[in-house]
Amino acid sequence: MCIPFETVPPPNEKSQKMVAILKYICIAQVVLAILELFTNPFQGLYELFAVFILWQAYSTISYCSLIIYIFFDIMNLIQDILFFGNLWQNRQSVSGIMFPFIVMVLATLFYLIAIYYAFLAYREFKAITLSGEVMGSGGGITQPFASSCKQIIRCFN
Repeated sequence: MCIPFETVPPPNEKSQKMVAILKYICIAQVVLAILELFTNPFQGLYELFAVFILWQAYSTISYCSLIIYIFFDIMNLIQDILFFGNLWQNRQSVSGIMFPFIVMVLATLFYLIAIYYAFLAYREFKAITLSGEVMGSGGGITQPFASSCKQIIRCFN
């Protein structure tokens, strides 16, 4: 797989809606990454990497990339929950850290929404790939690293 990716157009109406939603999530995550660059630079860079994975997922209709994206978001959600737990455990006031607190609240809400829609897109993209829907060029959609992804999926089934 090379960058830039070979863009795959969504083959049906439902996948077009999912791609549109993922594009909005991608834009929202770029805004979140910029905000997090001010509060925690490493977290902001991590967010930008997640944006790259999401862009790759919706531009190539790759359900394996969506699995990785969901994993990234779950890890970020856990980190945010730990932040709130640390505040609660130490009984700290949020008055001194209001901007990071607001960013973390927004990020937590974003991750919950992003994980939900990424999972819906994952279901749709996987159904497209397994059904072998024919694209406009005459070929079906193939996944990068498809054989290794199928082995991973078999482990969970």
